[in-house]
Amino acid sequence: MAKAPPAASRTVRRRRTHAPRSHAAPRGPARTAVGWVAALAVLVLVAGGALIGPLAGPAAAHASVVATAPGPAEVVERPPTSVSVEFTEAVDPRLGGVVVYDGRGLRVGSGRVRQPTPERLVLPLRGDLGDGTYIMTWRVVSADGHTVQGTSTFRVGFGGAAPEDVSALAAGLLAGQRADPSVAFAWGFTRWAVFAGLALLVGGAVFAAAVWPPARDARATRRIVLAGWVGLTLATAVGIPLFGAYSRGGGPTEILDPGVWRDAVATRLGTIWLVRLGLLVIAFGLLRVLVRARPADRVGLPRGWWPVAAVVGLALVSTPGLAGHASTGDLPALAVVADAAHTAAMAVWIGGLVVLAATVLPGRTVARMQPAIDRFSRVALVSVGVLVVTGTYQSWRLLGGFAALREDDFGRLLVVKIVCFGAMVVVASFSREIVARFDGAAPAAEPVGAGRRARGPLPVVRGAAVDLAERPPDDAAGAPDPAREVRRLRRSVGLEVVLAALVLAVTALLVNTSPPADGAAFREGVAGVRVEDPQVTFDLTVLPGRAGINDLHVTTFSPAGTPLPVAAVELRLALPARDLPPLVVPLRQLAPGHYLSPGLDIPFAGAWRVEATIRITAVDRVDLTGILKIR
Repeated sequence: MAKAPPAASRTVRRRRTHAPRSHAAPRGPARTAVGWVAALAVLVLVAGGALIGPLAGPAAAHASVVATAPGPAEVVERPPTSVSVEFTEAVDPRLGGVVVYDGRGLRVGSGRVRQPTPERLVLPLRGDLGDGTYIMTWRVVSADGHTVQGTSTFRVGFGGAAPEDVSALAAGLLAGQRADPSVAFAWGFTRWAVFAGLALLVGGAVFAAAVWPPARDARATRRIVLAGWVGLTLATAVGIPLFGAYSRGGGPTEILDPGVWRDAVATRLGTIWLVRLGLLVIAFGLLRVLVRARPADRVGLPRGWWPVAAVVGLALVSTPGLAGHASTGDLPALAVVADAAHTAAMAVWIGGLVVLAATVLPGRTVARMQPAIDRFSRVALVSVGVLVVTGTYQSWRLLGGFAALREDDFGRLLVVKIVCFGAMVVVASFSREIVARFDGAAPAAEPVGAGRRARGPLPVVRGAAVDLAERPPDDAAGAPDPAREVRRLRRSVGLEVVLAALVLAVTALLVNTSPPADGAAFREGVAGVRVEDPQVTFDLTVLPGRAGINDLHVTTFSPAGTPLPVAAVELRLALPARDLPPLVVPLRQLAPGHYLSPGLDIPFAGAWRVEATIRITAVDRVDLTGILKIR
């Protein structure tokens, strides 16, 4: 009996010496991993900054053609030695270029496309061109990653077919430059996968690391975050050659062409996506530390993990804006910051929502669920506020007016996104209402995270939190039934996740759609407006787009995007702010579907109302209106 106390004390000493090892053991490898991750982060971020820095400079909103030489429908007496196309912004011809065809659709011998300035392409012509009509086509990638293509005709001498005879051929050549439908679908799906991967990776990691650390102990959390990383990595790696094939107008076999890979990586979008792959390598090391640092109540994340994760996370959410609409137009630096905040808020809300639905809501007691739900509810509310503010700014910047919401594909898609987002906010408000009733159901008094305790009294049955499966229906006092409230919350959150997937799908379509011609709007040297109708698309370009003498180009297109010959075009400009009578614009036809008004005096700056009457035939007419912004 005398030996019992020493034995007990030895047991206590063993437990005391063992406990510190259990806390300290995971931290050494974690700190070592973070050290390697930090070193790799410095290297990749320095390289990425060197690449991204020059790309974040000012650029125009979306490339459009300023002039061609020879001009549209121009008749030249002598064969030209070269043709040229000038755009409103720098373009990349690697995945396309300029091609000249004769009146039979045969390619005319030519040299390599030269780019004397970032905005101008020149194609030398080899050999003398005979008399006749020729078709010039171009296909380039603009700074925001969109493909710009078009055609123009000119004549050499006075022989050969008239321009009207080759208009159908020009339309066919333009249509033939479009990518295979399977490539276009795959590219659109890849854009969706990028946003979905960002949401699961960044949002899931934020939820597990900062919002509710106990989620690190759940297998579902690890699977969700890893799925986000794998999906984003695959979408980025496959998306680069897909973008090349899509921009070149090719088919699925183009994806395997090494030349397509090389040219795609050399573009702005390809470079940004390649940098994203480097960031994902760092993110993988951060994820290993995140999922291994458990149990969460005893093993915290190393201090060095947080700054590295913050830098990598912010860089990842910045990549869509740096490669898309945000990096072009007015104030690109502010727009990229706003887009990064928008993407980060989206990821935190949607990714956190998925982790919440998978790890927290399957719990059986309100006591275990309520603290996590309370925390995420506040984070989601802030995220919604950021989404509203940044989304409003970007919409104003890209649209340039409310008319585009009705008259432009980009505007109509934005309306669909706003409706889906509004529905998601409404469903989220129902979820918050259910959570608020938890205080009257069975809130917890158990420890939460680092010493935080849930609010309200905890009903106790045999020393444990009330089990929702055993909770009786609402009592006579009208207290809510926890089981029923939790079932409602699960359904509400599930609907939020479905709506979130729909919002991401519309967002993928938006980033793949060119903003309206007058959005982002005061491009240096040009102004314009485009109005679409089921029968005809009206495009007006004004050079230089300032008050004073301007040249106005009017082009009509079919719904398929090909030039559309029409019987006549009547154009008027009105300035409601000054209560002036409408200005009738004289037009002369240069080619089928192309009209010019040279040297028109537009006396005042402001938002001019464009009123166009398109006479498709002698009896069919379409009346269109739009807003033209003159500096």
